[in-house]
Amino acid sequence: MTYTGGKEGEGTAQTIINQQPPHDSYIEPFAGHAAIARWKRAALNTTLLDRDPKCVAWLAEYTNGNLQLLTADALEWLPAQRFSAHTLIYCDPPYLMRSRVDHRARYRYEMTVEDHERLLQILTQLPCMVQISAYADPLYSSYLRNWRHMTFQSNTRRGLATEHLWMNYPEPKALHTYTHLGADYRERERIKRKVSRWTRRLAALPAMERLALYSAIEETINTPEAAAEPLRSRETEPRGQRRGLQNPKQPGDSVMKPGPGGQKTHTSISGEPRPFQAAKKRDSHPVTVAAPVENSENLLNRCPTGP
Repeated sequence: MTYTGGKEGEGTAQTIINQQPPHDSYIEPFAGHAAIARWKRAALNTTLLDRDPKCVAWLAEYTNGNLQLLTADALEWLPAQRFSAHTLIYCDPPYLMRSRVDHRARYRYEMTVEDHERLLQILTQLPCMVQISAYADPLYSSYLRNWRHMTFQSNTRRGLATEHLWMNYPEPKALHTYTHLGADYRERERIKRKVSRWTRRLAALPAMERLALYSAIEETINTPEAAAEPLRSRETEPRGQRRGLQNPKQPGDSVMKPGPGGQKTHTSISGEPRPFQAAKKRDSHPVTVAAPVENSENLLNRCPTGP
């Protein structure tokens, strides 16, 4: 059953969810049928409220999990609550009548211009993260002029419409839900297949090797500059061992340096020179070339880079 003004249209819920940072508590003060709440990953605490008892009854029948359902007026309920910085509120109120194509009432409980202004006054004073959807209107542009703003096309019963989404936080560096990534259906399916494939491959690895990859991925996310450096620049082994030498130079060993008049001499690590002696010619023996050791580059070439 679709809900008038709901966000079930192709790509609409996904676009909104892909702008939601991680959060502990999630609230929809104008729930309707709560398409966003039903499609996103559940938060530790979820509260859905609506003035219409029929909407709340529908949610009670078709939703489950750790959530609270309330029949309440958002304009009265929101100011009476205390919110933390880890709370996300998504508001999808009945759009301003004057911003609709037909300017007709469609909800049991509509909102006047004064109601919308009161809502905006409340939202701009909250200490938590807030998203709000609407059609273009000067009232919203004025009150939310300092908020982040984006537009996208949404499928409605009357065709495509331009949705506006305002947020009082910067573009998220991490998301609460990653299952809807992608600009369209085809891209979302491609990403899902890639995630599934890599998950299976990781699960098949030995535990320590899997943890090593997790560590490298975390480092790439948190400090991409350091992760991009050559691995050898971060190693702690002696230089000789990094190059694969079995016996790095020790005190008493010698190195070859040019001596007086250009004559080559051996100089020990202790600094005492020795005369240079030509190396004896070795007997010729067949040369056996060892098979190349499989390194990280070989392994990466086996890993998929696309769907």
